[in-house]
Amino acid sequence: MGGSLGLALRKREAPWRVVGWNRSAEPLAHAVRIGAVECACASVAELAAQSDLMVVALPPDRVAPTLADVKPFLREGAVATDVAGAKARIVREATGLLGAAFVGGHPMAGCERSGIEAADADLYAGATWILTPTETTSGEALAQVEELVRAVGARPFVCDAAEHDRWIAACSHLPHVLAYGLAQAAESAGVPTGVAAGSFRDGTRVAAADPVAWAGILLDNAHEVVRALDGMTVWLGAARDAIACRDHNRLSRLLAEAHAAKESLGQDDPRVNG
Repeated sequence: MGGSLGLALRKREAPWRVVGWNRSAEPLAHAVRIGAVECACASVAELAAQSDLMVVALPPDRVAPTLADVKPFLREGAVATDVAGAKARIVREATGLLGAAFVGGHPMAGCERSGIEAADADLYAGATWILTPTETTSGEALAQVEELVRAVGARPFVCDAAEHDRWIAACSHLPHVLAYGLAQAAESAGVPTGVAAGSFRDGTRVAAADPVAWAGILLDNAHEVVRALDGMTVWLGAARDAIACRDHNRLSRLLAEAHAAKESLGQDDPRVNG
């Protein structure tokens, strides 16, 4: 996510100098080689000292600890944001650290590949980028992050962190759980290589994502993910019963309601994978 952001800013000639830091030297060196960052910093302290706007592109459990590390070195007036897929806890902890200078963020874009090798300069073009300010977030900080979002071709969408976590549990976190489950079900059924067609490919694409990273994301939003899973379990149970009873009318009604729900969401962009 961070590499894609750097590439996007450079490609669109945004008026910012992009510097970066990573705990591992090789990914940082690769980011420099491909032009995702202009300058590699040796430490988070050095990065903070140079940054007017800092984007923490790390797993959810690393966002607040990293902000705690950089806090003593942040420039006066600097703003920080993140790109993690769960927001309530991060916003609470980060606001406790940085106050009005933190703006929670989550771009609804991505792919099943990870790491700097997967960086894509067009990843954010046309995507919704959710921002979750609090009552104490400064208007200047929010405006600065919105400017960044628009600079890479994305659309800022402002909402409460709790709303974000409820919505994203249903439209991103639950689909990932189901994708992993579908892959496991096919393997358990002994489906031979090459037999599964497009629907299986589409339904399991995100199961290629890093399972360790996704375990962290799901656990960080556990309450809302469990709620979404409970709702899905009820629907699957109703569908199972209709199929078991050969009840065509009931099954058709369930599928028709779900079909209408899909049409109302109006999301068919294959790039969008928050």
